Amino acid sequence: MNEPGSPADPKLRLYQRLVGVAVLVAVAVVAVPLIFDFRGPDEPPIANSGIPAKPEGLRVEEITLRPAAPSAPATGRGATAVVPSASTAEPPAAAGNKVGQPPQAWAVKVGSFSSEDNATSLRNQLRSKGYSAFFDKTVVDGKPLLRVYVGPDVQKGRSEQLRERIAREFNLPEAVVVGYD
Repeated sequence: MNEPGSPADPKLRLYQRLVGVAVLVAVAVVAVPLIFDFRGPDEPPIANSGIPAKPEGLRVEEITLRPAAPSAPATGRGATAVVPSASTAEPPAAAGNKVGQPPQAWAVKVGSFSSEDNATSLRNQLRSKGYSAFFDKTVVDGKPLLRVYVGPDVQKGRSEQLRERIAREFNLPEAVVVGYD
């Protein structure tokens, strides 16, 4: 007579056959759609994906990025970071575009807040009007400070125009163009 667990045991053989069938069905479920194309001849590969069509007339420019230099800690009550004035800042064209150096970018700083709710509110207002707004967290005198920016842009002139438009539209005369790394 057959011992339980021996290869001739009918229960073991049935179990092995059922496991084999399950494995073959799983392989078929994965492999058949990969091998055969069930789409119609006029059906696009991905329908209603929400991905916009490729824009015409774009060019891709490769740039190398360098890490941002750490800023010096601010000291004293109400200290702020030093931003080069327009007279001392060198525009990207005048910099000579040295090989291996990325172009200087410019952003519009529209406000500084100690409250994240206020910074988020202004950022969301700017975004609702189509501006590319974000905020950056920093620490001044041991307290967190959130600076709201719009941009960046590689052309300082466009950033200046953007600053003027934002200052008028949102009544933010303290908006200023700053270098952005």
